[in-house]
Amino acid sequence: MAPRETPSNNILWVVNLGHGITDVDLTYLFQNFGPHDSVMTYTSRWSGFLHFRKINDSKEVKDALQGSFSNGKHLNIKFAKSRILAIKAAPPACPLQGA
Repeated sequence: MAPRETPSNNILWVVNLGHGITDVDLTYLFQNFGPHDSVMTYTSRWSGFLHFRKINDSKEVKDALQGSFSNGKHLNIKFAKSRILAIKAAPPACPLQGA
């Protein structure tokens, strides 16, 4: 049985970003698709999350940019499973130096 697709929501998980993509780069790439509240990139995982204000905006982005070519890679865009999982996907904080 094929896995079920995550239901539409306003948080997108963008995979296969390519080396060195930053929050600023991801914001620029998605700037024409409605306002979003946050962008988080994880360069070590070549992925990032975008939290749009409206579900329709996230659907439009997914439809328009799925498989598009950016920074030498084909983007894979999925709806995030949950906001909690998006937060848990964050890399661990760096320890304070000199503390």
